[in-house]
Amino acid sequence: MEPTKRKKYFIFGNLVYVIKRMAGWDKSSVLFMLFNSPVTVIGSLAGTTFAPAVYYVIEQQMGFSFLLLTVAVFSALLLLVSFLSYLFRKAAAVKQMQNHERFQILLVEKLMTLDYELLEGPVGRLFYQKAKNALDSNGIYVFLDAFFQTLTALMGFGSFSVIIGRLSPWLILAIILVQLLGMSAMLLGGVLVNAMRNQRAETDRKLAYIAKNARDFQIAKDVRLYSMRDCLRYLEETFISQKAAQERKVDILYKVTDLVSVVFSLLIRVGAYAYLIYRIVKADTLSGAEITLYLVSMVSFGEWVGELAKSISSFFDCNLRIRNFREFMDLENSTRQAGGKPLPTQTPYEITVDHVSFVYPGSETKTLDDVSLRIAPGEHVALVGVNGAGKTTLVKILCGLYSPTEGRILLNGTDIADFNRDEYYQVVSAVFQDARVMPLSILENISGQSREQTDLQKLENCIRFAGLEDKLKTLENGVDTLLGKSLYENGTELSGGERQKLFLARALYKDAPVLILDEPTAALDPLSEHQLYMQYDQLSAGKTTVFISHRLSSTRFCDRIIFLDGAKVAETGTHEQLMERQGKYAEMFRIQSKYYEQEVPADV
Repeated sequence: MEPTKRKKYFIFGNLVYVIKRMAGWDKSSVLFMLFNSPVTVIGSLAGTTFAPAVYYVIEQQMGFSFLLLTVAVFSALLLLVSFLSYLFRKAAAVKQMQNHERFQILLVEKLMTLDYELLEGPVGRLFYQKAKNALDSNGIYVFLDAFFQTLTALMGFGSFSVIIGRLSPWLILAIILVQLLGMSAMLLGGVLVNAMRNQRAETDRKLAYIAKNARDFQIAKDVRLYSMRDCLRYLEETFISQKAAQERKVDILYKVTDLVSVVFSLLIRVGAYAYLIYRIVKADTLSGAEITLYLVSMVSFGEWVGELAKSISSFFDCNLRIRNFREFMDLENSTRQAGGKPLPTQTPYEITVDHVSFVYPGSETKTLDDVSLRIAPGEHVALVGVNGAGKTTLVKILCGLYSPTEGRILLNGTDIADFNRDEYYQVVSAVFQDARVMPLSILENISGQSREQTDLQKLENCIRFAGLEDKLKTLENGVDTLLGKSLYENGTELSGGERQKLFLARALYKDAPVLILDEPTAALDPLSEHQLYMQYDQLSAGKTTVFISHRLSSTRFCDRIIFLDGAKVAETGTHEQLMERQGKYAEMFRIQSKYYEQEVPADV
């Protein structure tokens, strides 16, 4: 699934976007930075004109009292400006940190609403990594600050240009031309660095994945028992080397552009000083106060020239990162987000898979190839087949997580693409084999709601039915027990089988008309597995059910078995019918039967 349309993001639009966001959260964060700009320039002008003003008072013999007054006024002004600038900068820094966290939340909210198919695919992950990188210390975090620093530098540059321009307007014109050449070189460097953003983001994504797995305590046993440290270290060092090589290129580009900026800045200063010295040597009609003013102004002017070049470079670099952030935030879902047809009221639902094919992004092989089948209302169907046959992919399409590359899924005769996505999600309860426990309480993991919003009697029934009741009796806080030791000091970790029961209780609590069980007994002990099979009819009563398993003996209680092979529906029928057919299902069942005598009790 590729992004439908690439938008263009220009500086002004990016600036408006960030200001609107920040002002919407807290207007003062923008105002503090805005007020600090003129205060900073006023402080610079006051500091620059202090000595020339004193020199002028002495030169004009205005008296000692007027001299003291001049010193007092300038000192008070500098003190006030310094104090205000300090307050504005500190307040703005605090607001910036808060806004940085809000942008993080914005990114997470986008992640939770983005189409699963896009998020899981390589394109979506690359866009996400670039957006995530945009939230580091050189991205959105400092974008507005870089803008106001640029604005301040322009004000300072303009103010001192007026002072120095009194010497010669041509001098200012020459300075502006040289400065533009320097800034052009720096901007070119920024563009070249940004051109590497895809490579850098891809390497960052790989490093983050390795780090995530290295920190995952669930694989800690395998790392130790099978000496996987060297493998993980090799991968990490490989990607670190790639990252280092990329950063060296970036560093060289920045050093070259910084050197160019320094050279042009030096040319401006040397040229300005040379012209001033030329005027003095020529015995021009400059007073001592004017000479002092120009000399001191040259120093401040040189500082503003350097600040302008640095701030513009930072601002444009940040702007390129904002583009990356907005590209991800503006990714469009292909599923319907609003409106749509009302869901059918007649249950249980009939599900029709109509000539469905699916190809993963970046692959040329069809995971599903022209699959068609009908699941009758209330029918209990088993999907079986070898690994890679397309069972889980088909289930994700049925859940609305994936959109078919070709074909469609019909619910009571209506294409599920015509329904509101979030409303359709309420149709399906699913237990996936790779589900994860959320860092919440057991109650919240099951109901998805707070205690006040949860039907406690329904919760209790689901826990008992899923076989989790005995575990809860051992926990001091019962259903309020927090899960996850990584986040909570007194958190609890569940075993694989206990997690599977938790997920089953969650699916039961949702009580959706379509129930999908993807290897629900994979982590269960034989007794719990037997109990699930015994209760299956009660579990699936009144629901259209899809049951996935690699163990063919565990599917005989279903109304019908669908055998997938080679991305297609190879066989369909009851267990007895498929065994009589002597096809691939019968062959796989006979192979598996060598490893167990009776997988499913006779009374199931």
